[in-house]
Amino acid sequence: VRWWHREVVEVLLKREEVRVDQRDGQGRTPLIWAAEVGRVKAAKVLLLRKDVDVNARDLKGTPVLGLVARYCWVEILELLLQHDDLDVNMRDGSGMTALAIAAQSGKLKVVELLVLRRDVDVNARDSHGTPVLGIVARYGRVDILKLLLQRDDLDVNTRNESKMTALAIAAFWGELEVAELLVRRGLDVNVRDNEGFTPLMLAAKRDKAAVVKMLMRCDGVDCEGVDANGKFIRPIMN
Repeated sequence: VRWWHREVVEVLLKREEVRVDQRDGQGRTPLIWAAEVGRVKAAKVLLLRKDVDVNARDLKGTPVLGLVARYCWVEILELLLQHDDLDVNMRDGSGMTALAIAAQSGKLKVVELLVLRRDVDVNARDSHGTPVLGIVARYGRVDILKLLLQRDDLDVNTRNESKMTALAIAAFWGELEVAELLVRRGLDVNVRDNEGFTPLMLAAKRDKAAVVKMLMRCDGVDCEGVDANGKFIRPIMN
């Protein structure tokens, strides 16, 4: 499969005694190999076998779907999504679903296909408690954010383990376009994290001037901890 010797693969798969999910030293099945190196034709042939495990993981805990999302093998993804046994919310060793992996690495086409599936959990969290929306905010994936916002089941007010909303995360990292889009969506500009910081405080503290200016123009914004020039002043916390 790795080198795609078609005739050999097809002959082997015709033999019932051949274990289609036999693993190598790193726990990779032939389908995992196809997903990792982008062998579309091999994946197509393997998926014809009813006994193939479409949810197989390698020794690192990465499932087939996670590899496809990471490397953006769109044609293989389309094949997998036709398979009834596919678990679209399987997680890798870091607790990340395929949607989270694609969001983090900016694989727009993969995200497009996944969010069309109503059974894909758009609010899934990784092992650190970070939701997909938080990942999108961290890496400034504006186009992916627009896709996620089309889902009516997206929790736009979801927080990470530090109680930071996606707006707070975007402010912290200076992701202006993401922050603007979230503000237009109506996210609370004054919500505080575990340490009592608002998005405006976080942006000012990190010298993210563009985000500070945008937030200071928002109606009802709490400017505590920020002076008239948008500079951070440590507030007195209760």
